[in-house]
Amino acid sequence: MTEEKLTEEITKTLKDLTVAGDTILGDVVISGGLNVGTLNINTDNSINAAGVLKLQPLALDGIEFLGGLVRFDTEGNIVARTVEVETIKVRGASAGTAVVKAGEAGLLVETERVGEDTLVFITPTSKTTGTLSVGEIIAGGELSSRAYRGGRRRRLV
Repeated sequence: MTEEKLTEEITKTLKDLTVAGDTILGDVVISGGLNVGTLNINTDNSINAAGVLKLQPLALDGIEFLGGLVRFDTEGNIVARTVEVETIKVRGASAGTAVVKAGEAGLLVETERVGEDTLVFITPTSKTTGTLSVGEIIAGGELSSRAYRGGRRRRLV
């Protein structure tokens, strides 16, 4: 058999290759999609799984995205430079911060974590010209701050 015929035969044979046992491969280039069990990696840069896609289910180490700009550690913490969310739901006790910007006299904080018996603490971290207090708490909705200056009371929202 000539070398040309042998190459032609190998090409025909490898067109539809099925390996029933274990296979060890070096570098592999796949120009189409890849299906592994219920996992599908497409040529449109997407990964899909029938069921929950599990990354690091043994929590041996963290997971990094975008060259380390976003990282999930093995304790469930997310480390990122900035996180932008529409809503944060807290399960259990909650505490947080809100900032009254320079030149503003108060703010409105929207949260589902307040109720009639909610205690809200205001702690100034810089010099103030008046007394700060919680103005109004609407159960399951929002709270506002109030400022008292020179005996005058005004609601700040």
